Amino acid sequence: MSAMVLTLGVGVARTGAATDDAKRQSTLDATVQFGAPQPQTPPVNVVVPDEVTITKGGTVTWIVNGAGHGIGIYKVSNHTTRDDVAEDLCLDPAVCGAAAANLQYVITDGKGDVVLDTERIRR
Repeated sequence: MSAMVLTLGVGVARTGAATDDAKRQSTLDATVQFGAPQPQTPPVNVVVPDEVTITKGGTVTWIVNGAGHGIGIYKVSNHTTRDDVAEDLCLDPAVCGAAAANLQYVITDGKGDVVLDTERIRR
């Protein structure tokens, strides 16, 4: 049995696309770089790998690089896809820019249930 968890980074504006193989494979343990490793060179707002599926009972070791990064983990419905989440985000840095960090985002899962409302976090 695999568990999928939505992980959002506060202030993360850009992530790369995961390969189809990475999406299908499940692993017991993973190490994730949150922010570019030191010394940081652009792009710095990355999560590598940007998507993992962890087998139930497994662990994720986070290596947080640089300041200003935060980690939030939210339970989502079993059939939630990257596209379900992405449709609620501003994914074009040219349009969003730094100002996007202050916008309200309401993230929904594959069933349409609200997983995260950034306005509630700021209160």
